[in-house]
Amino acid sequence: MIDSKKVASIRVMERLSQVTEDLEEIVKITQGKKLDYPRTSGRLIPSPKKGGNLFFDAYRSLVLQDLAFGRKVVAAYLMGKETASLLPGGSAHDFIPALESLGLAQIQAPRMKEHDIVIRIGQSMTCRGLKGLKRPVCYLEAGVLAGLMEKIFRKKVEIQETKCVAAGENTCQFELHKPLKNSSQPKNPYLAGLLSEVYTGENLKLLTTLASHALTAIDNTLLFEKTRRQAVIDSLTEIFNHRYFQQMIRVELKRSERHGFPFSLIMVDVDDFKTFNDRFGHPKGDDLLKRIAFLLRTSIRDIDIAARYGGDEFAVILPQTDVQGAVRVCDRIRARAKDIFQQLQGKSAPANLGLSFGVTSVKGGIEMPPQKFIDQADKALLRAKRKGRYFIALHRPRKLLAAT
Repeated sequence: MIDSKKVASIRVMERLSQVTEDLEEIVKITQGKKLDYPRTSGRLIPSPKKGGNLFFDAYRSLVLQDLAFGRKVVAAYLMGKETASLLPGGSAHDFIPALESLGLAQIQAPRMKEHDIVIRIGQSMTCRGLKGLKRPVCYLEAGVLAGLMEKIFRKKVEIQETKCVAAGENTCQFELHKPLKNSSQPKNPYLAGLLSEVYTGENLKLLTTLASHALTAIDNTLLFEKTRRQAVIDSLTEIFNHRYFQQMIRVELKRSERHGFPFSLIMVDVDDFKTFNDRFGHPKGDDLLKRIAFLLRTSIRDIDIAARYGGDEFAVILPQTDVQGAVRVCDRIRARAKDIFQQLQGKSAPANLGLSFGVTSVKGGIEMPPQKFIDQADKALLRAKRKGRYFIALHRPRKLLAAT
């Protein structure tokens, strides 16, 4: 299996890349540039004009988890404002119909004065089913309300959620945001950094620069990880290559010697592969090797290593495994391999197609030269191949186990 630390680092980079994309969207919106809306992280969202419920359900499924943990707050709020700009109408009479077209209902006698705005919604889309979070989460809806108020009053309006069903209240309540006098900080701590004025002037320039540098760093890191992966992964079968196999044999033998763990190695060869290749062509032969590689990779533990040794020969490294454990792995692999080869034989494939296994093992605490250990497994494999398909040959005791 591929190193779990490498996989984790790639996932971290992908997550950081997604966050940076959200940052760039915010910058574009606050600069007044129209996005290819509605779109989030490369995935289309149905337009509110074509179906409000679909829009909110799709958006909710994409950002709910992040909103619940306080992430993507700004993106959600500004997306709400952008949504409001797409809705028809621009008067107080259009307000409730506009919200209902988005799937927001149970509006309780809204108070809409230029300096006094209070809107109560029975339950917003975002907070539905989220009781117990103990804080407001309906930033998308707050943005929608702010955008609608701006269309009605023809001036800049910011709305904050002061009560939320997610916090145990009966309704979600939204009010006009009123900053404290002589203070640039928002009154509501959950709206810190939320208002679009924060992203103007020098701050906007800084965000653009940071986004550009972050994307470059992410691209370079992913390229480096890709290069490292290509150095140890076989390009055809997508399991580890011969170079990595040789490296890990040395590592695991040293570990076995140092800690006293048993260690086993299985060499696997495809019987009559040349005949199959000659009859059906190299593309079919390559496809067969890929299927066998996948079979090996999915038949072993996370700590085990499946590698392509060369040609149609594979190797399986089994740390902390004695010879009996290695034989059980061989049994599992050949049982699954029979199903694959039987399917191929139904297409007039050679009847002798199969797998042979050579097994060697070392007890913990014993020094073993890597090449000698590999040679032992290779010689056992040759003995198995002489006997026919699906045989397992052990180096010590010198024994053959027939297919069952």
